[in-house]
Amino acid sequence: MVYILTLILASLSAVNKSLFLLINTSLFGVLLLLKQRVHTSGALNFMLTCGVVSFVFPLLHMGYSWIFENNPVNNLSWFDWILEPLLTMLTTLPLYPVFRIFDRITHKQLPTEMEDLGYE
Repeated sequence: MVYILTLILASLSAVNKSLFLLINTSLFGVLLLLKQRVHTSGALNFMLTCGVVSFVFPLLHMGYSWIFENNPVNNLSWFDWILEPLLTMLTTLPLYPVFRIFDRITHKQLPTEMEDLGYE
């Protein structure tokens, strides 16, 4: 799944494919760690996941760029780095019901670990 996302999204970015694959794989690891440590469901989980990814992505990009590239990223826009995850989390709240409608149309069930915790 990470490979497919990297190939699809790499065409929309100026980041080279090997660095982008490394960042996406690292983000996948961060999300797995978050999923194992934080047990939430529904809109809160969706907001938290999108917020963490949009907060960690610039850090990983800058860190890996310093390590692996000859011409690394030097400037991190601090205002954007803080404001972007907050706005991303706010926009995920109205989108969550839309995704739930798609889940009902496609008859997709909640993950079993959420059912064990008593959600829906």
